[in-house]
Amino acid sequence: MLVIVHFCDVATFGQFSLTVSVVLAVIQICDCRIWETLTKFLPVFSKDDSPNSQSGLIQLCVLADSIAGLIAFAVLLSLSPLISALFANGGLEAQWIRLMAPLALLTLFQEPLLAFFRVTERFHYQTAFRTVLATVRLLVSFIAVMIDPSVEALLIAELITRSLGFVGLSTCGWVLMRREKIHPIGVRMIRDLGDQLPVVGKYMLLGNFVGNMRFISARADTLVLGVFTSPEIVAVYEIAKRVVEQVSGLAGALYMAVFPEISRLVAQGQHEEVRRLRWNISRSILVTIVPACVLGTLIAPYVIPAVFGPEYVDSVPLFQVLIWQLLWLVFVWFSGWVLAYGYARAAFLCSLVETLLLIAMLLAFVPIYGAMGAAFAMVVRSLVWMILAGTVTRMGDSKQRSVALAPVSSGHR
Repeated sequence: MLVIVHFCDVATFGQFSLTVSVVLAVIQICDCRIWETLTKFLPVFSKDDSPNSQSGLIQLCVLADSIAGLIAFAVLLSLSPLISALFANGGLEAQWIRLMAPLALLTLFQEPLLAFFRVTERFHYQTAFRTVLATVRLLVSFIAVMIDPSVEALLIAELITRSLGFVGLSTCGWVLMRREKIHPIGVRMIRDLGDQLPVVGKYMLLGNFVGNMRFISARADTLVLGVFTSPEIVAVYEIAKRVVEQVSGLAGALYMAVFPEISRLVAQGQHEEVRRLRWNISRSILVTIVPACVLGTLIAPYVIPAVFGPEYVDSVPLFQVLIWQLLWLVFVWFSGWVLAYGYARAAFLCSLVETLLLIAMLLAFVPIYGAMGAAFAMVVRSLVWMILAGTVTRMGDSKQRSVALAPVSSGHR
């Protein structure tokens, strides 16, 4: 990001950010969130020592991922004129959307492979992949802006980066799966799922809804700004947002590590251990994130202009507001917890309420207050989500305790 900001003008960065956000939004809407399905069910089939069921599960997820990618690719190509017209104020062009359409195909197999790394505790592979990808993105982006600091050049650089990542990840994942006697390609072993197939399908569908709600709520601010404001405003807002997302991204890595552990504990019936794990995570994050938010608010007027340049000084007040949405990190385990216990419906309702509220606030505030209205809406949305997550957690704990006490109560009668 720093390379692009320093070598491109504000409008170019804004148009690039908006294009990527729109394309990723379309891909996400078509996505099945199959990595969560794999993370939940692979340990179950592994515990049952059922390699055919493991292969069948992965084949099902790869098939769903492939269909989703092809649909997203077709949507981006066919609807690019309509999408560009919707985001005309943000300077989005149809040719940029068509240029980035292959990105939908480059996501094929990525989620199944990354989920496989996590479930089999090969976290070093995942870390290595993300580190190498970030390094390649930096180098390719630098070369691109040196040759031609345009939106097209930046988009091509992003496609090249993701293509290299696709080849590397697919090769590594294929070798590891074959070593584990898992066959990821095909449909023959899907039938081995047997009675579990409807359960897996339902879980995948609910996971898709929840994932879509989460992604929309994370990207809606940029998309609404792209509809109502200029590329320059989008760029200034994106700088503030991306700095905050660097911290939030660490939470994403923590969630991906915690979710398999929660799934394992739930599968073993160790509910008290799950509650202890939740409390330890929340307590550690709370004592860290509040001082970090205070410190970030105080030093932002000095750091952001120094790092990104004086043209992004308007990002400072936006950052000082947006950073407080990081308070939601105390519930970073929540999504994995509800999915592990089968409370996907509750997670969907929470995400639906949060997303609808956010979109309503964005549509009300952005036309009047611009980027600051979007920042305020994002913080309020995070606070509402925390209240909902806390409520669902208390209800879930009460349900688990009542189930645990039921045999004891009946034994005393």
